[in-house]
Amino acid sequence: MNFERLAEILNRYVDLSKPEGSKLGVSYVADKLTQSRVTKSILESVKDYQAFRLCYIVYLMQDGYSYKEAFEKTKKIYYIITDEVNDEKYQMSECDWCDGEGQTRCDECDGNRTVECHTCDGAGEVSDDGEDYTCDNCGGDGEEECSGCDGNGYVACDECGGDGEFKTDDKVYEIIQYVWTTINPEAYDKFTKIGEEGEWVSNIYEDELFKSGEDWILTEGRNSYDLDQIEVGPLEQGDVRIGGTGIVSKDNLVLSGILNRFSVMVLD
Repeated sequence: MNFERLAEILNRYVDLSKPEGSKLGVSYVADKLTQSRVTKSILESVKDYQAFRLCYIVYLMQDGYSYKEAFEKTKKIYYIITDEVNDEKYQMSECDWCDGEGQTRCDECDGNRTVECHTCDGAGEVSDDGEDYTCDNCGGDGEEECSGCDGNGYVACDECGGDGEFKTDDKVYEIIQYVWTTINPEAYDKFTKIGEEGEWVSNIYEDELFKSGEDWILTEGRNSYDLDQIEVGPLEQGDVRIGGTGIVSKDNLVLSGILNRFSVMVLD
């Protein structure tokens, strides 16, 4: 089946399933096309990049473009990677007492898991009226499970409470990394210039192009990492910077439908 025919089938499906009179964003179209078993199988029948392009084509056809016009407008799909400041946290440091293990050897059994039987004092036998009997508590072994560690040989570290690390006074920020895509070259150029400045920007999501969402897809999968406040200076939750831009190709795109969401991740 040719590419145009696939686009027409997918476009017809969206026509039949969308709310009447609504103007759809590309993320809505992509979500719809991964919710149906039939349409999802169509997307999976072509290469990742082409499946991604099909979603944009259907979005444009929904917006009144012909297939030929939509095909031309999707010859280049751009990606923009953004890093957004999430939660303020504190740097963690490994516990020196337990070497980060979160547990230490039990003092009562020295890690052996058992101790001398308290009933027979380790003899394995008890005397009653001059006769010796096998100790019921230890079964004659002379040892019983250590109650200090429940027979594990190790206990939670007293210093770190079993966490294996301490919270320090040094602040760090959790950075969430998103991947956006667009077919709008003006948006791409604008955010590329912002990225070249390499600075953190407040309220970038209030930008009209970003806020509309009509030609953007946000990846379901997200990367995250921490930044030291000393390295980057003071940050506030919601601050954003452009982490990279480029053109999506079949060699650097991973696409899948996850939890009824359209997911795209650009790999560099």
